[in-house]
Amino acid sequence: MPTFEAHRLALVEAGVSTGIERDAWVEGFRCELKIEAINRLSLHFLFEAQFPLAYLVRINATMERLLDLYE
Repeated sequence: MPTFEAHRLALVEAGVSTGIERDAWVEGFRCELKIEAINRLSLHFLFEAQFPLAYLVRINATMERLLDLYE
């Protein structure tokens, strides 16, 4: 089971009963993933132009992998 599905089920089990349809949840997750890729990664690349960030390659690879998995 994907981690995002485990979080949705935990909310359902906790008694949250409004707006947790699986399709809407997955679409929200996909949208948030794209927002993070655009906002956060772009800032990392901007900083990397001035200050070398050794971890940026790993972060970028992880984001690309997540986008491939959930696209």
